[in-house]
Amino acid sequence: MKNQLLPIQKGSNFRQLTGYVNREHLTIKPHKLIRSGHLGQLTDDDVKFLEDYGVVYNMDFRTDHEITTMPDRVLRDADYIKNPVFSEEIAKNAVRTVDITKNTIDDPKFGYKHLISCYHDIILNDHPRQAYRTFF
Repeated sequence: MKNQLLPIQKGSNFRQLTGYVNREHLTIKPHKLIRSGHLGQLTDDDVKFLEDYGVVYNMDFRTDHEITTMPDRVLRDADYIKNPVFSEEIAKNAVRTVDITKNTIDDPKFGYKHLISCYHDIILNDHPRQAYRTFF
């Protein structure tokens, strides 16, 4: 699959999720689904790009604390849907990036193990499962 990053200047990890095939063998069409980090540091040009791109929903999977710390820039004509994947309790106990970096020095696989743990929580805990059901 080709690079699907979008030309966003001050956002993180903006990319199309085009070309993925589901179990019914249906493919996500181009220009239909974008994933990204938060929208809090977007430039005016970034906001204009996303509005011109046709973004109609902003589904925010972050916790209340994350949203308060870095609110999203508002996109004209896009409905904002708050749908946190992790509960505040799970997020509060999450490993900070600084701690991941420190722990990786002692154990090079620490980051990998941490992500596996996060994915485990997403699959097995009710709160994340409900959030993704709402999304899909």
